[in-house]
Amino acid sequence: MTRDQRNKGLVPSRASSLPSRSGEREDTPLLSDILRHSAIGLLAMLISGMLLLTGLTALAYANPDPGALIAPLSLVALLPSAFAGGFVTIKRVGEAPLLCGIVCGGMGTIALMLAALILRDLPSSDFLFWQSAVLHAFAVLFSVLGALAGNVKKRAKAGKRRFG
Repeated sequence: MTRDQRNKGLVPSRASSLPSRSGEREDTPLLSDILRHSAIGLLAMLISGMLLLTGLTALAYANPDPGALIAPLSLVALLPSAFAGGFVTIKRVGEAPLLCGIVCGGMGTIALMLAALILRDLPSSDFLFWQSAVLHAFAVLFSVLGALAGNVKKRAKAGKRRFG
């Protein structure tokens, strides 16, 4: 037996797929944890969306025809707020960025659809159904991009992961 073989046998590997001795299951994000943290991400999405809409409304009213800017500026507010929601969700969960982004973006899309049903008497945009569906898909995509951006881990100079 060589020295490397003895050392491999003595030092457990971090990447080992063997279950832990205590009988606990692996630390994977459960769907309930992701849903709970996605609700916080949805709250961040709504708050950032309201802040962006407030600023963009002031910009729209500074122009002579603010009605023409409602749809484009609302899209400008939707996509970064979806990004922020995915970012906050993955920072809370820490794992599974794709699932976190999809769940948070899906919750945001459902919230927007419910708001559209409640506020259906207000004047709406001239988007067709398929255009609206594509825009909601872009919101989910930006939420996933935010989750992927929030999941980037910094590495120390020696190549080891930093904690935190």
